[in-house]
Amino acid sequence: MIELRVQLRLTAGRPPSGFTGLTTRAAFLGWVGDVKPALSTLLHGGYDATKRKRSFYSIKPVWAEPSGGHSFSVIFLEDSLAQDTLGALMQSPNRSLRIGEAVMEVTSLSIREVDMAAVGKRLGGLTRLI
Repeated sequence: MIELRVQLRLTAGRPPSGFTGLTTRAAFLGWVGDVKPALSTLLHGGYDATKRKRSFYSIKPVWAEPSGGHSFSVIFLEDSLAQDTLGALMQSPNRSLRIGEAVMEVTSLSIREVDMAAVGKRLGGLTRLI
């Protein structure tokens, strides 16, 4: 799994609050679609008919950082999809996203591999079937 993290700075409007999942997803898909409309459509539908499988990814909506900025992250199960998306975002001349009433400037993009074994160990004692 690959996590793509986007750090943002509020430039206009009010910071997003409450449930921001749909507005974060819409802003992200629009940003990808500026450069690669077909990739945005694939991500929007969540299904790749050419491979006859779902292109699984999830978005962690915008959250406030302790430093005062904001972030959101996208986790991809397929490395190739993460690489295509990162490539599209790096090509985009657009560095502003509208998330709800806020206009936010992208200050950094980072990508990392998520170690599922470590996540499983961390969560192992926290979940139980009743």
